[in-house]
Amino acid sequence: MSWSATTLSTSETIARHEKEINIQAGSTARKAIYVAAGLNVWLPSDEFATCTYAILTYSDGSTATVNVAADKIALPTAKYITGIDLYDVSDDLLFSFPVNEGYGATLYDSTGAKTLTLTDSSGSYGGGWTETSTSGDYSWQEKIDLAKEMLGNDITTKLKEYGLYVDYEAGEVLIDLLTNPETFLVACDYLTLSLIYQDLLSGGFNELFVQKYQIYSQRYQDELAKGLKRMDIASTPSGTTTDYQIEILGRLSR
Repeated sequence: MSWSATTLSTSETIARHEKEINIQAGSTARKAIYVAAGLNVWLPSDEFATCTYAILTYSDGSTATVNVAADKIALPTAKYITGIDLYDVSDDLLFSFPVNEGYGATLYDSTGAKTLTLTDSSGSYGGGWTETSTSGDYSWQEKIDLAKEMLGNDITTKLKEYGLYVDYEAGEVLIDLLTNPETFLVACDYLTLSLIYQDLLSGGFNELFVQKYQIYSQRYQDELAKGLKRMDIASTPSGTTTDYQIEILGRLSR
Protein backbone atom coordinates (compact mmCIF):
# COMPACT_ATOMS: atom_id res chain seq x y z
CA MET A 1 0.00 0.00 0.00
CA SER A 2 1.30 3.45 -0.90
CA TRP A 3 1.93 6.05 1.81
CA SER A 4 -0.72 8.37 0.32
CA ALA A 5 -3.37 5.64 0.66
CA THR A 6 -2.39 4.75 4.22
CA THR A 7 -4.57 5.89 7.11
CA LEU A 8 -2.71 6.50 10.36
CA SER A 9 -4.11 8.86 12.99
CA THR A 10 -7.86 9.42 13.33
CA SER A 11 -10.04 11.21 15.86
CA GLU A 12 -10.39 7.87 17.65
CA THR A 13 -6.67 7.09 17.83
CA ILE A 14 -5.65 10.48 19.24
CA ALA A 15 -8.42 10.12 21.85
CA ARG A 16 -6.56 7.08 23.22
CA HIS A 17 -3.95 9.50 24.56
CA GLU A 18 -6.21 12.48 25.35
CA LYS A 19 -9.75 11.32 26.09
CA GLU A 20 -11.36 14.74 25.79
CA ILE A 21 -9.24 16.19 22.98
CA ASN A 22 -12.06 16.00 20.44
CA ILE A 23 -14.31 18.04 22.70
CA GLN A 24 -11.84 20.91 22.19
CA ALA A 25 -12.68 20.85 18.50
CA GLY A 26 -16.28 19.72 18.65
CA SER A 27 -18.03 22.70 20.18
CA THR A 28 -19.70 25.10 17.75
CA ALA A 29 -20.87 27.47 20.48
CA ARG A 30 -19.16 30.84 20.75
CA LYS A 31 -19.84 34.38 21.88
CA ALA A 32 -21.61 36.83 19.63
CA ILE A 33 -23.24 40.25 19.71
CA TYR A 34 -26.96 40.23 18.96
CA VAL A 35 -29.11 43.34 18.58
CA ALA A 36 -32.83 42.65 18.77
CA ALA A 37 -35.17 44.12 16.19
CA GLY A 38 -36.34 47.62 17.02
CA LEU A 39 -33.17 48.60 18.90
CA ASN A 40 -30.65 51.18 17.74
CA VAL A 41 -27.15 50.18 18.83
CA TRP A 42 -23.86 51.47 17.46
CA LEU A 43 -20.12 51.57 17.99
CA PRO A 44 -18.52 55.02 18.35
CA SER A 45 -15.65 55.37 15.89
CA ASP A 46 -14.35 58.75 17.01
CA GLU A 47 -11.44 57.07 18.81
CA PHE A 48 -10.36 55.71 15.43
CA ALA A 49 -10.23 58.91 13.44
CA THR A 50 -9.08 57.28 10.21
CA CYS A 51 -11.72 54.53 10.28
CA THR A 52 -14.13 54.84 7.34
CA TYR A 53 -15.94 51.51 7.40
CA ALA A 54 -16.27 48.20 9.23
CA ILE A 55 -16.66 44.65 7.98
CA LEU A 56 -18.91 42.59 10.24
CA THR A 57 -18.64 38.80 10.29
CA TYR A 58 -21.76 36.80 11.10
CA SER A 59 -22.03 33.35 12.68
CA ASP A 60 -22.83 31.71 9.33
CA GLY A 61 -19.53 32.99 7.90
CA SER A 62 -21.07 35.73 5.77
CA THR A 63 -19.94 39.35 6.04
CA ALA A 64 -21.41 42.82 5.67
CA THR A 65 -19.82 46.23 5.17
CA VAL A 66 -21.06 49.13 7.29
CA ASN A 67 -19.83 52.63 6.56
CA VAL A 68 -19.05 55.08 9.34
CA ALA A 69 -21.71 57.80 9.59
CA ALA A 70 -21.55 60.65 12.12
CA ASP A 71 -18.72 58.86 13.94
CA LYS A 72 -20.90 55.79 14.37
CA ILE A 73 -20.94 52.23 13.12
CA ALA A 74 -24.61 51.25 13.27
CA LEU A 75 -25.06 47.56 14.05
CA PRO A 76 -27.68 45.59 12.11
CA THR A 77 -30.49 43.91 14.02
CA ALA A 78 -31.34 40.22 14.22
CA LYS A 79 -27.78 39.19 13.29
CA TYR A 80 -25.23 37.22 15.33
CA ILE A 81 -22.04 39.25 14.97
CA THR A 82 -18.86 37.27 15.67
CA GLY A 83 -16.23 39.64 14.29
CA ILE A 84 -15.71 43.36 13.66
CA ASP A 85 -12.84 44.65 11.53
CA LEU A 86 -12.17 48.39 11.13
CA TYR A 87 -10.67 49.75 7.89
CA ASP A 88 -9.46 53.12 6.65
CA VAL A 89 -10.06 54.84 3.32
CA SER A 90 -7.14 52.92 1.77
CA ASP A 91 -8.74 49.59 2.72
CA ASP A 92 -6.00 48.93 5.27
CA LEU A 93 -7.05 46.97 8.35
CA LEU A 94 -6.77 49.17 11.44
CA PHE A 95 -8.06 46.94 14.23
CA SER A 96 -9.72 43.56 14.53
CA PHE A 97 -12.30 42.79 17.22
CA PRO A 98 -12.97 39.01 17.20
CA VAL A 99 -15.91 39.32 19.66
CA ASN A 100 -14.63 36.50 21.84
CA GLU A 101 -13.32 38.83 24.52
CA GLY A 102 -15.41 41.39 26.30
CA TYR A 103 -17.60 42.21 29.24
CA GLY A 104 -20.70 44.33 29.57
CA ALA A 105 -20.65 46.95 26.85
CA THR A 106 -16.90 46.69 26.11
CA LEU A 107 -15.25 44.79 23.25
CA TYR A 108 -11.50 44.17 23.11
CA ASP A 109 -9.45 43.90 19.96
CA SER A 110 -7.18 40.98 19.12
CA THR A 111 -4.26 42.60 20.98
CA GLY A 112 -6.28 43.46 24.07
CA ALA A 113 -5.11 47.07 23.85
CA LYS A 114 -8.03 48.69 22.03
CA THR A 115 -11.69 48.75 23.04
CA LEU A 116 -15.06 49.51 21.50
CA THR A 117 -18.17 50.35 23.50
CA LEU A 118 -21.62 49.10 22.56
CA THR A 119 -23.82 52.18 22.79
CA ASP A 120 -27.52 52.99 22.54
CA SER A 121 -29.60 56.10 23.16
CA SER A 122 -29.35 55.53 26.93
CA GLY A 123 -25.57 55.19 26.95
CA SER A 124 -23.61 51.96 27.27
CA TYR A 125 -25.48 48.94 25.98
CA GLY A 126 -24.52 45.79 27.85
CA GLY A 127 -27.31 43.50 26.73
CA GLY A 128 -25.84 42.39 23.44
CA TRP A 129 -23.82 39.35 24.50
CA THR A 130 -25.17 35.94 23.59
CA GLU A 131 -24.02 32.54 22.31
CA THR A 132 -24.51 31.17 18.85
CA SER A 133 -23.48 28.19 16.74
CA THR A 134 -20.99 28.91 14.00
CA SER A 135 -20.53 27.07 10.74
CA GLY A 136 -17.39 25.20 9.74
CA ASP A 137 -15.36 22.03 10.28
CA TYR A 138 -14.90 21.47 13.99
CA SER A 139 -12.79 18.33 13.89
CA TRP A 140 -9.01 18.07 14.07
CA GLN A 141 -8.82 16.54 10.56
CA GLU A 142 -6.61 19.31 9.20
CA LYS A 143 -4.09 18.69 12.00
CA ILE A 144 -4.31 14.93 11.42
CA ASP A 145 -3.58 15.40 7.71
CA LEU A 146 -0.74 17.84 8.42
CA ALA A 147 0.84 15.47 10.95
CA LYS A 148 0.88 12.62 8.42
CA GLU A 149 2.45 14.91 5.82
CA MET A 150 5.15 16.08 8.26
CA LEU A 151 5.80 12.52 9.44
CA GLY A 152 6.14 11.37 5.83
CA ASN A 153 8.68 14.12 5.20
CA ASP A 154 10.70 13.09 8.26
CA ILE A 155 10.72 9.44 7.19
CA THR A 156 11.69 10.35 3.62
CA THR A 157 14.57 12.45 4.94
CA LYS A 158 15.84 9.49 6.94
CA LEU A 159 15.53 7.11 3.99
CA LYS A 160 17.69 9.46 1.93
CA GLU A 161 20.21 9.67 4.75
CA TYR A 162 20.35 5.86 4.67
CA GLY A 163 21.30 6.01 0.98
CA LEU A 164 18.03 4.63 -0.42
CA TYR A 165 16.63 5.94 -3.68
CA VAL A 166 13.98 5.19 -6.33
CA ASP A 167 13.37 6.11 -9.95
CA TYR A 168 11.64 9.46 -9.53
CA GLU A 169 11.36 9.94 -13.31
CA ALA A 170 9.28 6.78 -13.45
CA GLY A 171 6.93 8.21 -10.82
CA GLU A 172 8.21 6.13 -7.94
CA VAL A 173 7.95 7.57 -4.41
CA LEU A 174 10.71 6.90 -1.93
CA ILE A 175 8.48 6.48 1.12
CA ASP A 176 6.50 3.79 -0.71
CA LEU A 177 9.46 1.47 0.01
CA LEU A 178 8.02 1.33 3.53
CA THR A 179 5.88 -1.82 3.86
CA ASN A 180 4.71 -1.47 7.47
CA PRO A 181 3.62 2.18 7.76
CA GLU A 182 1.34 1.27 10.68
CA THR A 183 4.41 1.08 12.88
CA PHE A 184 4.39 4.90 12.85
CA LEU A 185 0.79 5.21 14.08
CA VAL A 186 1.67 6.24 17.63
CA ALA A 187 4.28 8.69 16.38
CA CYS A 188 1.64 10.24 14.12
CA ASP A 189 -0.76 10.49 17.08
CA TYR A 190 1.86 12.30 19.15
CA LEU A 191 2.70 14.69 16.31
CA THR A 192 -1.02 15.41 15.77
CA LEU A 193 -1.48 16.20 19.45
CA SER A 194 1.54 18.50 19.51
CA LEU A 195 0.11 20.40 16.51
CA ILE A 196 -3.29 20.63 18.21
CA TYR A 197 -1.88 22.08 21.42
CA GLN A 198 0.32 24.44 19.42
CA ASP A 199 -2.85 25.64 17.70
CA LEU A 200 -4.73 25.99 20.99
CA LEU A 201 -1.91 28.20 22.26
CA SER A 202 -2.72 30.74 19.55
CA GLY A 203 -5.80 31.65 21.57
CA GLY A 204 -3.64 32.95 24.42
CA PHE A 205 -1.07 31.71 26.92
CA ASN A 206 -2.15 28.61 28.81
CA GLU A 207 0.42 26.83 30.96
CA LEU A 208 -1.31 23.45 30.58
CA PHE A 209 -1.33 23.74 26.78
CA VAL A 210 2.35 24.70 26.81
CA GLN A 211 3.18 21.60 28.86
CA LYS A 212 1.05 19.36 26.63
CA TYR A 213 2.71 20.76 23.50
CA GLN A 214 6.20 20.16 24.93
CA ILE A 215 5.32 16.66 26.15
CA TYR A 216 3.86 15.47 22.84
CA SER A 217 6.61 17.10 20.79
CA GLN A 218 9.21 15.12 22.74
CA ARG A 219 7.14 11.93 22.63
CA TYR A 220 6.93 12.29 18.86
CA GLN A 221 10.69 12.52 18.50
CA ASP A 222 11.16 9.49 20.76
CA GLU A 223 8.53 7.37 18.99
CA LEU A 224 9.81 8.41 15.55
CA ALA A 225 13.27 7.16 16.47
CA LYS A 226 11.80 3.82 17.59
CA GLY A 227 9.66 3.54 14.46
CA LEU A 228 12.68 4.05 12.23
CA LYS A 229 14.25 0.99 13.85
CA ARG A 230 11.09 -1.09 13.37
CA MET A 231 10.27 -0.17 9.78
CA ASP A 232 10.44 -2.76 7.02
CA ILE A 233 11.73 -1.71 3.62
CA ALA A 234 11.15 -3.30 0.21
CA SER A 235 13.86 -3.15 -2.44
CA THR A 236 11.35 -1.66 -4.90
CA PRO A 237 8.17 0.38 -4.36
CA SER A 238 6.07 -2.53 -5.72
CA GLY A 239 6.32 -4.18 -2.31
CA THR A 240 6.52 -7.62 -3.97
CA THR A 241 10.13 -8.26 -3.07
CA THR A 242 11.55 -9.51 0.20
CA ASP A 243 11.32 -6.98 3.02
CA TYR A 244 14.25 -6.18 5.23
CA GLN A 245 14.84 -3.93 8.17
CA ILE A 246 17.27 -1.05 8.09
CA GLU A 247 20.36 -1.60 10.17
CA ILE A 248 21.91 1.66 11.30
CA LEU A 249 25.68 1.42 11.41
CA GLY A 250 28.12 3.93 12.85
CA ARG A 251 30.21 6.06 10.54
CA LEU A 252 33.94 6.38 11.00
CA SER A 253 35.53 9.75 10.33
CA ARG A 254 38.93 11.21 10.72
